[in-house]
Amino acid sequence: MEIKEKDKLWNDRNNWKPYGYYCKNDARIIVPKKDKSLGFTFNFAHKISWFLVLLIVLIPMIAIGSIAVFGISSRIFQYVLIFSGFAIIVFILLIIGKKQKNQ
Repeated sequence: MEIKEKDKLWNDRNNWKPYGYYCKNDARIIVPKKDKSLGFTFNFAHKISWFLVLLIVLIPMIAIGSIAVFGISSRIFQYVLIFSGFAIIVFILLIIGKKQKNQ
């Protein structure tokens, strides 16, 4: 898909829902927001986008909950949690890179 086609899909008002961008024809997972100066958003037409949002929400919740249960002095658990968060981010970036390379 060429850049002009992607921009045409992105500019179509029917592809913007109240929760964000939703276009099955656009293979991109991450797209610029309506106001490009505000950063990026997910293309929620792809299942991986919902998975990423779930991870973004769950990782901090697990961290906060585990610290509350096990106590703040559980350093080993904190390091494992931080490492697993970084590993998930790297995994996500690899998936996004492969998908965008195949487009």
